[in-house]
Amino acid sequence: MTTVLRAADSAAFLGIVPTLAGFTPRRSTVLLPFRGTRTDGAMRLDLPRDGTDLEAYADAAVGLVARVSGTDAVAVVVYTDEEAHPTRDGLVLPHAVMLDELLGCAEDAGLRVVDALCVTPSGWSSYIDDEPELGSLTQISRPSDLLPTGDVSGDQSVGAELPTIDLAEKERVGRASVELAALLDGKGRGRLTARENPQLVAGMT
Repeated sequence: MTTVLRAADSAAFLGIVPTLAGFTPRRSTVLLPFRGTRTDGAMRLDLPRDGTDLEAYADAAVGLVARVSGTDAVAVVVYTDEEAHPTRDGLVLPHAVMLDELLGCAEDAGLRVVDALCVTPSGWSSYIDDEPELGSLTQISRPSDLLPTGDVSGDQSVGAELPTIDLAEKERVGRASVELAALLDGKGRGRLTARENPQLVAGMT
């Protein structure tokens, strides 16, 4: 059964993004392709580093969204560790220049912009508001609090760490790998059983 999550405003939409992505992005640009008023997925890119060609970055990002069949609009969310800066002319959001490039590319590609939001360590705001203000992070309600959508509290790096293996285990696996290579070369001797080398047998199954 498909679960439909509805967002009444930008804060509610931000609460849905981690569920669509499967994690809570960090230091990321997240693009959500829309078909009409619906989206069912999210694309994540690392934020551009200093010296990055922002025009090329934005063009590549919009190009990925445009490949999704039926896409006619896009929403963008920037997750950053940088803070917004108040100035005499108003609030300046991080990565605003990159967002201008990205939204320009989206317009050139014929995509409507649903929303363009920024999440900082101390609040969230909208890039497309004439006078952006920083909203509280407590306004972002997560549907996982109400629905069994799974744990999405970790960022994109969760699950990428390799397990810690002791030296003895590495040695046993290394020896098994050598025997496996010999067997595949036609040089293995005798009949191989789990008693003789369980690591090798396990690696072949």
